[in-house]
This record gives sequence, structure tokens and C-alpha cells, in this order.
Amino acid sequence: MPANLTAARRQSPAQPPAFLYLKGRIFYYRYKLPKRFVTGGSTKEIRISLRTAYQSQASRIAARLHAVTAISLERWPMEEPNDFAENKKRLADLRKFLQTELNNILDAPGKIELSPSDIRKRLNGYLKYQLDQEAVEPIPPDEIIVGDGDGNFEKVDLAESNDKIASNLLHNLNTGDNFDTDVQRCVFDLVKSGAFDISEVSRDNVDGLTRSYLAMQISLQKIRAARLRGDFSYEQPYHQAEYIHYQQSISKIEEKYLNLDELINLYHVIKVKDGAWAKHSLSDHKNRVTSLLRIIGNKPINSITRQDMRSFRDTLQKLPPQWRKQLDKSGLSIKEFIEKYKNKAPLSIKSINLIVEAVSGMFTWAMRENLIERNPAQGLGLKDTQQDIEKRLPLSDDDIKLIFFNGDYKPDAYKNPAYYWAPLIALYTGMRLEEICQLHCEDIYEENGIFLIDIREDSTDGLCDKILKTKNAKRKIPIHEKLKALGLIAYRDAMIKGKEIRLFPLLNKTEKSPKYGKQVGKAFGLLLKEKNIVDGKSFHSLRHSFSNFFKIRNMHTDMFRQVFGHEIQNLAGRQYGDKFSIKQIYEELISKITFGE
Repeated sequence: MPANLTAARRQSPAQPPAFLYLKGRIFYYRYKLPKRFVTGGSTKEIRISLRTAYQSQASRIAARLHAVTAISLERWPMEEPNDFAENKKRLADLRKFLQTELNNILDAPGKIELSPSDIRKRLNGYLKYQLDQEAVEPIPPDEIIVGDGDGNFEKVDLAESNDKIASNLLHNLNTGDNFDTDVQRCVFDLVKSGAFDISEVSRDNVDGLTRSYLAMQISLQKIRAARLRGDFSYEQPYHQAEYIHYQQSISKIEEKYLNLDELINLYHVIKVKDGAWAKHSLSDHKNRVTSLLRIIGNKPINSITRQDMRSFRDTLQKLPPQWRKQLDKSGLSIKEFIEKYKNKAPLSIKSINLIVEAVSGMFTWAMRENLIERNPAQGLGLKDTQQDIEKRLPLSDDDIKLIFFNGDYKPDAYKNPAYYWAPLIALYTGMRLEEICQLHCEDIYEENGIFLIDIREDSTDGLCDKILKTKNAKRKIPIHEKLKALGLIAYRDAMIKGKEIRLFPLLNKTEKSPKYGKQVGKAFGLLLKEKNIVDGKSFHSLRHSFSNFFKIRNMHTDMFRQVFGHEIQNLAGRQYGDKFSIKQIYEELISKITFGE
């Protein structure tokens, strides 16, 4: 029977999953290696016996193996298919990993010496247990129909297949062929099944144990073949042999689950590789999911309970904004930290829900990857009773006059020109902080007699460092006369004369702060504090002030949404007709702004 055939059991209504196939009367797991692993002369599949004739049980075991295999292969990323030498080396690393796992068993402390007689009796007990289990399972058909994926089918006699397996095992036993592989299979099977304890398998007895194991497997295959032919007398001597009752060892190898820190790292790597997370947002995404690790500690992901997640959410409600940085500096435990900052304003419900939803998203991904069976964080978001309009606090007219029009808001008051110009641009254009701080000099130009700011990701100057929040963020906004009068165009010209590409070249990104606008936002926050404007207002309040100016005048039209970088709500307005022209926007929208007057 060809090794790569897929099989479907007759008289079975359910088709086995793609990673299962039936060999003899036992299901096997198989994993088709990615092309990068398939080098000249190497195997194309990983195959493991699941030691069960029950399809439902085999499916569950195979699903778990599928997840573990995928994670293991992630540790050995392969080069392109033509890099045979490198791939051969990495496959050797994979085999070395398996050998290390075997050595961990053989070299575990506290070994117990077993006599050959004890080993034989224990294996007889294990054989008897398997025969008794299979005796009550559904009898498989005499034949199965297998296909090769190309539409070719043939009948396979299961008894003959079992005899062939027994013959191959006998060959290995007599010649020593594939003995290293047989040792691994023997030890992993016997210890994982609990037939032998880790302390009972040692370097002194592993060779003899493997030979006895092969002999037991040969007997098992021959008995299976005889049963399929209706001959139950063949197995009688095996039932009469001396045996020690099979009982799973207490310290058998447990099914390995990722720890939380391993899951977070794997999730992070895959999301970046898949392009699901933009580079500038990596820090935010990772901080949210690592919040769980900081609060509940590191533990196997299958042991994280619903109560753990409720406790996590409840703990977040007691923490202040910027708690991660403060916690790292404090050296306190979470409990001590909460006690110290109990009088501080806590995280907003919106922030808590963002964190909980990010963690829930990670667990949902882990479920899809068969790493866990359920999502303990699903549906744990808090109900936010505050209206959206209450969350967006614009600067009042008095605030705006106090900040910009009291006579002390001047360019020479700021060492960094961005600290002066960015708030003004936000006030008169409604642009987001990062949209302003990442501007290039070429993004400000004249079109049909009107100066404008072109908000875009592409550049002709060769510096590709701009990002947009959404597809609707790409837009052009006419420059208000007040900005021109204050010298914005003259400032741009000075930057061009100095051969600068970016409008605010003193702003920088770092790995920890992957946005140009962080320092500008911080400086504006200090300005608000200096002016005693501290009731939940920030740089983002400037964007809300721009919006509020048009809202109270009933001017939240499609034209406003185009300028503001929001999706046009009406379907016809989104899909039909051209965008509003720069002249229309300037005359009907921008020119009407009268802050500070």
C-alpha cells in the first residue's frame, strides 16, 4: 500500500480529516511538510500512529499533534527549496530536537532498575490491555478503498496490511535497521501512554526494552490480522502468558501546552509575518496582550480559566493610565502597586475593553490554530454607559483664546518648531497628530491658486516613512489664511532651502516610540497644564474643536467628512460623483473658520 495514500473507511458516514489516514485498522496522523522542508531525497510527510481505530478519538489526537507539529516547525524556518544544504542542516536540527527529548527521559534522575522478566511481564500487560480495548471496538471492514488524490482507487486487504507491518517490524528486530527511530518510538509511546514511568526507562535498559517492544508490536499486528480473518484462537497463548496488569504511570509525559509568554511571542511573530499588524502599531498590540502576563503571571495556556480572566479584567479597573511604565519603575507587585495608586483615576472603560478584546483576539487565534480548545476571555468586555460625545472633549472658545491668542504663543517660545506649528495646523485643519508630524515639505504646495496640505503615504522625495490611519485619511485640505499669515508657507520654504525633506526634521521615531507625534503631544499636554486646562483635554481636543466648530453650525456635511478623513455615510455620496474640489472646500468650509475672533 503506497505510503501517501488517503483512505476512507467503508460503512463510516464521516470522512476522516485530511491529516488522518487509515493503515490496517489503525488511524495514523500525517503532516505534509511545506515545500521549504522538502529537500533532495528527504521525506515529504511526517507520519505517526495514533493507535486507535476510533475516528473521533483519532481526530482529537491528530488535531493536537497538528498544532504541536506546526509550532515545532516554526522553530526551524527553512530556506528556499533550492537551498538543499541549509535545509538538510535544519532538518538535522529537528531530529536533534527529538533526540534531546529522548535524552531528557533517559537521563532523568532517580532511575529504577527493572529486570528483563519485569519488562516482559509489563509489556505483556500492555499488549493484553490493547487487545481487550480493541475487542470492544467496532470491527473494521475486511477491506478499505483508498485513493491517491488523482482519482485512482484500489481495494486493500487489512489483514494483509497488518501482516506486512509485522514483517517489517520483524526485519527491523532481526537486522537492527532503523533502530534509532524504533528507540524513539518505543520510549515516547511507552512513557506517554503510561505503560512505563520515566524513572523506569534508562540508558541501561533502553536497548532491551526496544527489542521487547518490537516483539510485542509484531505480536499485536499478527493478532489483528488473525482477528480480521476470524481466527481468535491465534491469540490464546498471549492471554495465558504471565503479565503485570497495565496501569498508567502517575508521572507519564503530559501533553505539552504553550506557556502564556510563548503564546504571546508566537502570536506576535505570526501577526507581523502575515502583515496583520502595521509596524507603527506593534508596540500597542503587544502591550495589550502582555498585560495579561503581567497580571496573572506565566502559566500553561490550557490552565487559564474564566475566573482568571474575570480577575484580570477586575484588576485592570483598579489600575491608573500608563500603569505598565509606572509598574516597571516601581518594583512593586501588582497588589502593592494598586494599593499605592488606589486614589488615582483608573483606566477608562474604553481602554480596559481594548485590552480585554486584544487578549480575547489572541485566544481566538489560538483556538483556530488548535492550541487551545476554548477562549476564556470571550465576551468579558465592560458595558460603557458614557455617550461617545462625552468622551470627545473639545477645547472651548475660552481655552483656544487662552492658548493661542493671549499674546504669548510665539515661534521663538519653542525650541522645536513642531511644538509651535503642529497645534495651529490641527486647529485650522482638523488633522490628526501623526498626520501633521510626519508631513514632508513637498506635501504643502499650491494648486489652482490655493495652498493646500496633501495628506498621503506616497512620496516623490524618496523617504517612505508616512502612514495613514484609514483609507479615508488620504485627502487634501486647503490652508487657512491665518496659517499663511502666521508664516507656515515661509517656514516650509525655509525647510526646503535648508534641504530638509520633512517639515519637522527635529522629530524622530524610536523603537519604543514609533510615531513622530509623541513628543509634540506631550509638550502640548504640558502647555494645557500650564494654562490650568486639565479636565481630560489633550492634543486630540484640537481635532474635536475643529469638528465642533462645524457641528454647532449644522455643517457636518459630506464635504466636512471628506476634509475630516471620515467615510462619507451616504452610499451614493461614497460611490458616485467626484470628490469636492479644493476651491469648493476652501470657499464653503475652511474660509469660514474664525477661531479667536
